[in-house]
Amino acid sequence: MNCQPSEIIDERSFPSRVLEPPHATLVLFTARDCLPCGFLARRLPALAADLSCAIDIVRCPVDASPRTVHRYSVAQTPTFLLFMAGGLVASRVGPASLDAVTLAARSPAPVV
Repeated sequence: MNCQPSEIIDERSFPSRVLEPPHATLVLFTARDCLPCGFLARRLPALAADLSCAIDIVRCPVDASPRTVHRYSVAQTPTFLLFMAGGLVASRVGPASLDAVTLAARSPAPVV
C-alpha cells in the first residue's frame, strides 16, 4: 500500500491504482479552482497517519479524468470516493472536516 497520499492519478492509472488492488483506496476528486480541495489535499498526510496507512489515498483532478468523473457521477468538488476490492463502497460530496472523512473511511456507509 502507498502511505504517501500525494499521488495524483488520471484515467490511465485509475484502474491499476484504485480498481485492481484488493485493499481500500480513498480517492479525492479535485479541481484547480476549488479552495476546499486545496485545503483537503494539504491535509491528506494527516488523514493517512490517522488511518495508520491502512488504506491508499490518491488525488484525481477532474479535468484530467472526464470519463472517470462521468462514470462515478462526480458533480462537484471536492468529492471523496472509497473503493474496496474494485467496488465503490462509500462517497462524500462537498467540503468535509477531516474528522468526517476519517470516520467515513473507517466505517463506510453503503453507496445508495
